[in-house]
Amino acid sequence: MSAEELYQLEINDIDLDSRIVHINHNPNNGQSTKTKMSRISFFTDDVKDALSEYFTYFRNNNNLKQLFSQSHIMRLFRDAPIHVKDLRKFFSQEWDRRGGPTSIKKILMGHSMKGDVDLMHYNAQSPEDLKKIYDRVMGENIFIFYIL
Repeated sequence: MSAEELYQLEINDIDLDSRIVHINHNPNNGQSTKTKMSRISFFTDDVKDALSEYFTYFRNNNNLKQLFSQSHIMRLFRDAPIHVKDLRKFFSQEWDRRGGPTSIKKILMGHSMKGDVDLMHYNAQSPEDLKKIYDRVMGENIFIFYIL
């Protein structure tokens, strides 16, 4: 997801048990996506564990009003060799390195389907199909950033 989509996430948008993140386009709730369409994406079991720890920290920290506020995330990445926006690029490159289908990557990353006849008309994937493909491609060996 994009950095802006990360900053807009609410705790209810993340289903830890199913390892699904709901990236919502709901301007009335302050959530928007570039394509103006909601989508889902997934994460590994290692990320599930890290998010579970972070949720505990978030719930017990009275100073945090937003799950992933831009100022908080920017502070955490201040001295890091990468930026939040690099995480999206990393996912895209790692997906390609692992031989994942480009069409599924476009769906997961929320790329516009306009002008892509195959994606618009012939590549209908259920959430279950997308998750199976994600798990097959990404497995458990992905570099993780623990943000605590």
